Amino acid sequence: MEARLISRGISENKCSVIPNEPNLKLFINPYSEKSNKNNFIIVYHGNISEQNGLHILIKAINLIKDIIPSLLVKIIGDVRMNFNIEKLITKLNLSKFITYAILYHMKYNKYNRRC
Repeated sequence: MEARLISRGISENKCSVIPNEPNLKLFINPYSEKSNKNNFIIVYHGNISEQNGLHILIKAINLIKDIIPSLLVKIIGDVRMNFNIEKLITKLNLSKFITYAILYHMKYNKYNRRC
């Protein structure tokens, strides 16, 4: 991506690539637990906010949970704005299908800091 920008005339010292992928050292392999081997697992990592459509994912799980009984959703991220994920999961009675790890003050590293 960086090479493409430079080829289009952007100065090399003004380019940097910010990868949009998880640091695999921070996450546990969902298949490492024997109990997960037969589950259909969906993992979401990122900002936990309504703006990112997470409420739509949770409501969709409510619609398909009977079709895919082995469904397991793992949500990992930093809470943004005032989005109460726990309240929505409880309201829809989805705690059996959804687990989450909320990181309230995610430390920024070289890949997600603001310039």
